[in-house]
Amino acid sequence: KAHAAPKQPANKAAAVLVALESLEGITATVKGAQTSAPVVWIGGNAEAHKTALEKLGAKWSNKRSAYYIQAA
Repeated sequence: KAHAAPKQPANKAAAVLVALESLEGITATVKGAQTSAPVVWIGGNAEAHKTALEKLGAKWSNKRSAYYIQAA
């Protein structure tokens, strides 16, 4: 029997959401999912995971007081 390959996220936004699942107290919202430039906004206990978020490529938005990752 052939083993099925692990399911790969459909796109970068989905991959970011999968990566964020392991961070406790984090909330994530994808804005513009149907556009060519979706953005994942990260809230909740983000400050506690600052280093991990920055490794994922998250940037801080002073305007929204939240981290975000451009998933384009």
